Amino acid sequence: MPREDRIADVARRKSTGLRTRDRRSFYLDSDLTDQLDKQYKALEHELYPRELTKSEFLEALFEYSLDHIEDIKARVSDATT
Repeated sequence: MPREDRIADVARRKSTGLRTRDRRSFYLDSDLTDQLDKQYKALEHELYPRELTKSEFLEALFEYSLDHIEDIKARVSDATT
């Protein structure tokens, strides 16, 4: 299968319902990503048999964070002073 077809296939699979997903790269602290991986696996196990993708997990974390942006601002402000 040509590369373009593979990319289109992955994009098609990643698009669910009303959401369209974009591929982005972020450089994050290694310890933080290890914690994210552990928490994702624990939650996925706890929610079994419901399937939880890592994208859904991260989107839920981001959405929750955006709903609590004032707390995020305070945390970031405290870290930079």
